Amino acid sequence: MSNFNYEKIARISFSSSSSGMAMGSNQSHSEEILWKDDGTVILQVSEVKGTTRTETVYDVSPELAEQIRKAAEEADMASWSEWKHEVDPRFICTDYSSSAGGSIFLDNRGRGGMPFEMKHFDRASVYDHGKGEDLEKIEALFMVCQIPEKQISTNTTNPGGGAAGFMGLGMMTVGTAGSAGNTSATGSENASATVSPDGSWTCSCGTKNTGKFCCECGRRRPE
Repeated sequence: MSNFNYEKIARISFSSSSSGMAMGSNQSHSEEILWKDDGTVILQVSEVKGTTRTETVYDVSPELAEQIRKAAEEADMASWSEWKHEVDPRFICTDYSSSAGGSIFLDNRGRGGMPFEMKHFDRASVYDHGKGEDLEKIEALFMVCQIPEKQISTNTTNPGGGAAGFMGLGMMTVGTAGSAGNTSATGSENASATVSPDGSWTCSCGTKNTGKFCCECGRRRPE
């Protein structure tokens, strides 16, 4: 077990996204547990398919929230951020990209120093290091939270239609922190990104990619 402090957790999230060239093929999904300062705990689920976004919020019982916290501690979830997944260059697809990962935010406000410790991880690397069962256990607890009786709200939106809406959402993915970016194909500058000899590249936001745009923030791969 590492020295990470799991006594207080601000949030845990899982996310996945895929981007393709075909219209309406872009999809993303995220689930995020938030421990709020007022003592309540909620689960936010966000689903994006093409130009349609659906967001649902669930109430999480204190008992279930504690089960999730203990599972994260027993699995030493924050340490997963130290692992990297190596992509075989023979199977890189240039017109399609996908990613799956998550994050844990440790609340250190009562200990001094940095108030929050953010640790992001790649799903494939967790399986590479034999922690897949631990990850699936925590994901299963997230699923237990998603029952109709605990649903607080649900909202479906279509933020833009037609070609313009498609271009805007083409690079929209739900990040590991549970927030969404909306960067068009022209993207913002990405001068600090690094490109590997195998064609994969790491964006300035820290996300590893294989396509022309970052699947996390939408920035363009440097030339």
